[in-house]
Amino acid sequence: MSGVTPNPSSQRVIARQPYLPPLVILAILAVIGTITFLGPVIKPVLVATFIFFIIQPAAQWLTDRGLSSWLSYLILLFVVLVAGMLLVRVAYQNLYDLQRRIPQYEDRAIELLSNVPGIDVDEYRRSRPKPPIEPQPYKPPQPLTPPASPPTGTAPAVEELETVVPVATPAIPVDDPGTVEPTSPMPETSDVGAEPTTVDGDGVVSDETPLEPELTNSDVPVPVPVSAEIDEDPVVPPTEPEVDENGQIFRQALPPREEAPAGEQLEGKTLLELFNVTSEAIGRVLVGTAVEWLEGGLMVLFYLVFIILDAHRLPNRIRRALPETGEKVVEMGEDINQSITDYMRVKTLVSLGMAVTAAMMMAVFRLENWPLWALITFLFNYVTYVGSLGALVPPTVIAFLQFESPIAAGILTLLLCGNRFFWIDYVEIRFAGRKLSINAVLLLVSLAYWGSFWGVTGLVLAVPMLTATKIALETFPSTRNWAILISED
Repeated sequence: MSGVTPNPSSQRVIARQPYLPPLVILAILAVIGTITFLGPVIKPVLVATFIFFIIQPAAQWLTDRGLSSWLSYLILLFVVLVAGMLLVRVAYQNLYDLQRRIPQYEDRAIELLSNVPGIDVDEYRRSRPKPPIEPQPYKPPQPLTPPASPPTGTAPAVEELETVVPVATPAIPVDDPGTVEPTSPMPETSDVGAEPTTVDGDGVVSDETPLEPELTNSDVPVPVPVSAEIDEDPVVPPTEPEVDENGQIFRQALPPREEAPAGEQLEGKTLLELFNVTSEAIGRVLVGTAVEWLEGGLMVLFYLVFIILDAHRLPNRIRRALPETGEKVVEMGEDINQSITDYMRVKTLVSLGMAVTAAMMMAVFRLENWPLWALITFLFNYVTYVGSLGALVPPTVIAFLQFESPIAAGILTLLLCGNRFFWIDYVEIRFAGRKLSINAVLLLVSLAYWGSFWGVTGLVLAVPMLTATKIALETFPSTRNWAILISED
C-alpha cells in the first residue's frame, strides 16, 4: 500500500475538475448572451436552418427516388413558396371577413354579458353610437358683391336688393304752389337753363322732369345680408409663452380637467373601444407585421439557398480544419441533425393531422372562418406546449358568439380539446417526446426567455436550440453531467 504512487496525470485531471463547471456555465451564458445581442443577424440564419431541417427529409426521399440533390431542393423551395402564398391568401380573405363580422359578434357578446349578474349593459346599449349620417356635398358660399352702378338719371330697383338700408328723405318745402325746387341732398343738375318742376292745381307732378333725383355711385345704398351677425365673443389673441434668460419656455399651468361621470365616459364607445382596441390599431399592427415578415422572409430565403448549397461540403471542411477533434464534431453535428430532423418530421405530421381533423370538425359545425382557425392550429403547434393550447381559444370564442345554443358550442369545444389531447399528449409524446427527453420546467423557461426577445420566432426555435445544446453536452465526457441535468430522466 505504501509503495503505490498516484498517477500524476490523474492528479492533474482531479485538480482541473473543480474549475470545469464554472467554465461551462460561463460558456453557456456567453453563447446565450451573444445570440440574444446579435438577434437581428442570427435569427434569420437560425430560421433558415430550421426550415432546412424541415425540408431535408423530403429532399432525401426525392434523392432516393433518382432525382439529383439540387433538383430535389429546388422543387421543395418552389413548393414552399407556393404553399406560403396560398396560406397568406387564405389568411387575408378570412381576416377581412372576420373584420366585417365584428359588429355581429359584439352584439352577441353584449347579449351574453347581459345574462351575467352584476354587469349592466343597458346603459352601454343606449350609449352606442348611431349609424353615421351620409355627408352632404359641400356648397361654397356665394361671394357678396355690390350691385352695378345704375345709369345716370335712374334709381336702382328696390326688389334687386336683399336688404336696403333705409335712408331718410327730407321733406320738400313748397314755397310756390306752381313750382317745386329740389333741396339737399339732391345734387344740382348741370343744365343751367332747365325749367323747374311744375305742379298743377291738384298737386300732381307733371312728366316734364323725373320724379326721382339723380344719384351718384356714392349715394347708392349698399345691401346688407340678412344672415350677417356680429360675433359677441371677442377674439382673444394667444398669449406668448414666458421665456427665461436662457431661452427656455416656462411650463404654463393648465386648468384642471374635469372628469366626466362613469356613465358619460361610456357614451358613444363600442365594445372594442372600451378595451382601447380600434380597427385602425388592428390595421396598423397587421400591416406592420406583414411588412416585417416580408423583409424577414426574403432574408431567410437568401440564407436558406446558401445553406442548401454548402450543407454537403461542411463535414469535410470540419475534418480538415480540426484534425484531432474534427471527427467527433462531425458526429455531434450528425446527431444534432438527426435529432432535430426527426423532431421536425414528427412535429410537422402531428400539426398537419391535428389541423386537418380540427378543420373537419369545424366545417361540420359550420363555424365561420374555419380555414383561418385550422391554419392557426397548424402553425401554433410548432410552439411546444403553449401553442396548441392557444390555438383552441379563437374557435372556442367564435363558437359561443356564433351559435345560439351554448350546447353546440360546448360540444365543438370538447371535440377540439379531445383532438388536441390525442395528437399532442399521445402521438407526439410517443414518437418525439422520448427522443427529446428534455426537462419540462427548463423547456418552459427556454420558451419564456426566447419568446420575450424574439417573439413568435423565439417560441418556435426554443426547442430546437435546447435540443442542440443537450446533444452538444452529451458528446463530450466532461460536459455529459450537464446534459443529464437538462434531460427529463
